[in-house]
Amino acid sequence: MTAIVTVYTADGFIIGADGRRFDSKTKTIETDTAQKVFWFESKTIRLAYAWTGTTEASDHDGSVWDLITATREGLPFASNLAMAGFISFLSGLRNRLSTTVPPMMINMDREELARAVFVGYFGSQPFTLQIQVLYPAAVLMIYPSEIHMPPQHHKTIFSGAESIYPPYADRKPQTSAEAISFVHEYIQDCVDSDNPDCAGIGGHVHIAEIKRQESRWIIPPLTS
Repeated sequence: MTAIVTVYTADGFIIGADGRRFDSKTKTIETDTAQKVFWFESKTIRLAYAWTGTTEASDHDGSVWDLITATREGLPFASNLAMAGFISFLSGLRNRLSTTVPPMMINMDREELARAVFVGYFGSQPFTLQIQVLYPAAVLMIYPSEIHMPPQHHKTIFSGAESIYPPYADRKPQTSAEAISFVHEYIQDCVDSDNPDCAGIGGHVHIAEIKRQESRWIIPPLTS
């Protein structure tokens, strides 16, 4: 479990996450200062992204897959295709990710391996994108589950705790400052809560702002 929240206003995007990461083998806390929000910039695209789920695995021979590294390495390739349009960019990214994880995995305890959220600008057009990595019938599928070209307000609790959400349901941040408060307060409430819904959420909250002309840390990750 992790907490990842995005908000879009007329000022731009705010995206934040907690910093706790678990060791999948030992089921213990690996670190409370993991960086989960990253950004990328090119001539045509400015975006930030975050993954949740089983983003990496290794065996005695080394890394089996690492979706965060694959995304960082795949975005420059995909951005070279962006001149042909957003769909070409998306196809290029999906193709690169598909070469990272095994084409077939059996005996999985669930179909979904991981999912990612991307927010930013394609040219001057704001967008949000969610990608899922699934293994229905043991065969790999990577596909966009949601694509939005948002109006002046759009918020997404991409990953978090349902028990924490009710007080935030009616809040509609209209400015960058309101969006920062929304993202920070929700994630921090998840971190501080002892509700079982929040198990696994903790550590250092980090938040980024993505505008048409710049990207910056509001609260930087401790590993940055």
